[in-house]
Amino acid sequence: LGHVSTGSVSRSVQKLRVPRLTAAGTVISITLIKDLRGRRMAGNMMYYLLYSLIFVFVLTQILINFYASTARSHSGGKLVKESPDVPIRRLKGQEDSRWLDLHEEYVAEARQSKEVSVVFFGDSLTLHWLNTRSWERLSKTFYVSNFGIGGDRTQHLLWRMENGELNFTHPPKVVVIMIGTNNIDTDSPEKIADGTFKAVERVRESLPTVKVILVGIPPRSKNIGNPIRVRTVNYNRVLEERATAMGIEFVRFPNLLQEDGTFSREYTTDFVHLTNKAYNALTDALIPKIGTLIAEAL
Repeated sequence: LGHVSTGSVSRSVQKLRVPRLTAAGTVISITLIKDLRGRRMAGNMMYYLLYSLIFVFVLTQILINFYASTARSHSGGKLVKESPDVPIRRLKGQEDSRWLDLHEEYVAEARQSKEVSVVFFGDSLTLHWLNTRSWERLSKTFYVSNFGIGGDRTQHLLWRMENGELNFTHPPKVVVIMIGTNNIDTDSPEKIADGTFKAVERVRESLPTVKVILVGIPPRSKNIGNPIRVRTVNYNRVLEERATAMGIEFVRFPNLLQEDGTFSREYTTDFVHLTNKAYNALTDALIPKIGTLIAEAL
């Protein structure tokens, strides 16, 4: 997808209340059409001319809505569409700068690191792990750091990695990456995987001695037939296939589903985020893998 600029109209589009504009255009168009049907036109040429103008007007509203409703950030004052495999700083919805504040804390932590053996990168699924007893288990077993930020997509993690979060004074032995759930609504499983494996590349380039573990993301939505659930399953499948082909350690997220495919409330608070029981299951799956990789690195 890359960065798609709307050119000279981008600044003006930013100022439009697009949903209202599109709705207004639709109402005007319908009104004109009804008016045309209610009148006897003096000739076919005038009739087709007015209908053509209406068509162009409606099409313009649709195009404007398309550009303004896509996931976007502001870069150099231009409207851009984000791609899962193109690093970009996260700005939208961050007027309080909390995203950048967390990023800067992680950069400082990396520079000041002394005995960190495992670093976890991800979104809120990683960040919320901090508030569980299973994280305490991890902390007692290994020297761990948590570099999760809620709401992050693969492209935001890439930007963070390229802007200091991999600059460890004393590199860890293992990096665990669990990312992609926030891309599921807008991007294809293949494109999300492109972004995730770019993150793996960044780790390998910056920290060549480090072992990487990729973790599949947990289920999304309550029911098995939900389109988001299907895309999540497909994303995990693509991740595992590519990781296996590349010799990267992949850990499937433990089964959190009932026999009928329902995402059990034992494991989720809102059919996205996880309960302590879910984190316990994931921790049980990861501790042996991490331990083996650390032993191999010694």
